[in-house]
Amino acid sequence: MKHLPLLVLILICHFSSAQEIYGSISGGYQRMIQESQPPTRVVNSYHQISDSWFYRRANLLFSQAIRTDVNFGHYFTKSVGYELSGSYFKPFDETTDDGYLNRQLTGQFYQVSFKILLRKQINKFDLYAKMGVNYVTGKMYFDQLFYTQDETYSINEARMIYEYNDGAQWGFNGAMGVRYALNDRLSIYGEFYSLFQPFTPARGQMTHHTYDDENAMQYSEDPYYSEIHFGDSQDNWYTSDDTSKPQKMYKRSHSLSGIGVNIGLTINIWSKKEDSEND
Repeated sequence: MKHLPLLVLILICHFSSAQEIYGSISGGYQRMIQESQPPTRVVNSYHQISDSWFYRRANLLFSQAIRTDVNFGHYFTKSVGYELSGSYFKPFDETTDDGYLNRQLTGQFYQVSFKILLRKQINKFDLYAKMGVNYVTGKMYFDQLFYTQDETYSINEARMIYEYNDGAQWGFNGAMGVRYALNDRLSIYGEFYSLFQPFTPARGQMTHHTYDDENAMQYSEDPYYSEIHFGDSQDNWYTSDDTSKPQKMYKRSHSLSGIGVNIGLTINIWSKKEDSEND
């Protein structure tokens, strides 16, 4: 409570200098641009484990995504301001199947961003541009399902899922759009945006392992068979003399970069009234 007077003073100064304060929510679609991912044939972040039918490279790429944004903006002049955003970012699941091994890459991410705003007001329209930085965190999952009716195999189905995490990184963004005022409180807007955002996991963890629907996680208690540390070196074989340490693999940046469109609704929380001229 002792800081309450200071907080009130900050809020008073904030509002007294503001031209407009708003909140908005939007949803959009993004097409990925794979700039930070190495070519498929030289990817080295594969799963090296003792089951030979799972020896496949995790070389799937995200190609599309949807996102939801919640924004808070402040124009401290008629033309210049800033915006703070929190976003949920969900790439479309990527799947490939070669007739006996189904592989799927999934993920979900959370992003915060700070943007500088520039706008030009023309009647009920606002033409604006944004540019800023973003920070993302989240998880990726690589799901492998082996299936066969071949009697030479001892099983008909095996499944393994790895989770990739600890990949939080900075990026940057830009956008151009137009906002249309429905009334004094509500506006709708659409924007075209670009995003540069790598995601580089530092750790991999096995979260699921079954043979014919029977739990096999008890066979993977040793970190070497259930954990991966991504870094600047690689040390992974089918087995190891010291299974108490995770496998080491070269780090790899998965690209969340791309271009997209957003459509949203803006609520005018507060705006400064224009001073009327005296006759």
